Amino acid sequence: MAKEEKEKGATKKSKKATIKSTQSSSQPRGAVEFEGILTIKLRRGLDLKACDVTGKSDPYVYFASGPDKNDVSNLYPGQIVKSEIVEQTLNPVWDQSLMVCVATTKSDILHLEVWDWDRISEDDFVSFSFYLIARWATII
Repeated sequence: MAKEEKEKGATKKSKKATIKSTQSSSQPRGAVEFEGILTIKLRRGLDLKACDVTGKSDPYVYFASGPDKNDVSNLYPGQIVKSEIVEQTLNPVWDQSLMVCVATTKSDILHLEVWDWDRISEDDFVSFSFYLIARWATII
């Protein structure tokens, strides 16, 4: 009975999968043949949510590619990249290029999540979005 209560409690506390939680997963995912490399030019963010007691945030962004817009637990292995942290701002400027591999430019999804870095506690989730790579990709 105690085991069942623990399992029920674990179910209640479970969160939706995020790119950040998927990155630390040790589950083997198998090999994927990639069609190309997508270069992401992360420029800036505007009017982000304040997550710190100072009224600011320390934002950074995770990007990942995968086949499913609704399931970030099914991302391609090794295809999670993280931007630099920009401290104490709600309007960060990164001007950074990041790259992820793409298996199928016609149907793959680019996932992104914005997080607020915290020195002492766990980082705070800020926002997320996803994009159909075919809409934005240019084949060279």
